[in-house]
Amino acid sequence: TTTTGAGGREEGRSQQVTMVSGSGVSARRVVVDARHHMLGRLASIVAKELLNGQRVVVVRCEEMCISGGLVRQKMKYLRFLRKRMNTKPSHGPIHFRAPSRIFWRTVRGMIPHKTPRGEAALARLKAFEGVPPPYDRTKRMVIPDALKVLRLQPGHRFCLLGELSKEVGWNYHETIKVNWRRRGRRRPSCRTTGRSNWPSCASRLRMLPRRSWVLSWTSWHQSNTSVPRSHASSVLLDNG
Repeated sequence: TTTTGAGGREEGRSQQVTMVSGSGVSARRVVVDARHHMLGRLASIVAKELLNGQRVVVVRCEEMCISGGLVRQKMKYLRFLRKRMNTKPSHGPIHFRAPSRIFWRTVRGMIPHKTPRGEAALARLKAFEGVPPPYDRTKRMVIPDALKVLRLQPGHRFCLLGELSKEVGWNYHETIKVNWRRRGRRRPSCRTTGRSNWPSCASRLRMLPRRSWVLSWTSWHQSNTSVPRSHASSVLLDNG
């Protein structure tokens, strides 16, 4: 399997790396923008790539989505908070409040983390709220197989992981939002290498730059008149 650019062309020979999972992702570090990705779907894909040797950095974990309304998810988490060791609660289970740690714990549950192989795989994962340096100047990817607009049926309720964390004790939600607005005024523009065909982007485990994915949706919509313009506008608005 070889890596391909946003235009579907093969990149240089140095970029051609065979992956066991067949995802076409190279062995170098991949930065994933978790905004509007489904928590469980993203975690399962990332867990598989970690076990295959991929180094993954996940940013903007507070913008992940969970299916189900905020009230329902909050009640589930409060029930989880009551699970503890009677004699010494500090021995576990540990209840994380930060979105990045909740995502990390979700991935850990999909990896045999008590074995040397699983421990090494989990060490290849990094998760952050916001986009800290140096990843603010790195091209960020999306995973179409985990995007809310492609996997959650229209009309179904969902909530953001950051909002849930704020309800259960995470105190840095507003700080992350302020820092992101400040960084947005001075961050460099994202350059794209080309435009890809929208139907081919939905293949499993295909990672594309966020801006290229939005451009590909626009070009696909212009050539397909059966899709209402209002639907395309809402998709573009949801994805920045």
